[in-house]
Amino acid sequence: MNVPPESRRKAPRKSADKIVKPGAKGLAKPRVRLDALSEIRKMQKGTNLLLPQSRVMFLATPGCLEAIHTALEAELLYIFKTVQNAACHARRITLMEKDMKFAERILAGRKGIYLRC
Repeated sequence: MNVPPESRRKAPRKSADKIVKPGAKGLAKPRVRLDALSEIRKMQKGTNLLLPQSRVMFLATPGCLEAIHTALEAELLYIFKTVQNAACHARRITLMEKDMKFAERILAGRKGIYLRC
């Protein structure tokens, strides 16, 4: 089969739908994910407490409040690590209410923890 060389060529490419003019700026993509990742890195590097102190706790000494605050934050971190492991076990990244309920069942035997969703 002898085909002429003109028909063997590829079809010309179609022009782009949105042509950006030389002086105009291109379409900007949102950088939400990068902002969240940089915020996570910043919080992981720091050692300061993240929960705001309540005005209700003014009757106790400052040392007592700091100890309660640190213990509460450590407990919440443990709970969220368990919930994150439950989400990873389900091959998901986003934490859901069903992960909290699953973590509640896991942590139910642990003394001193009360979870209610």
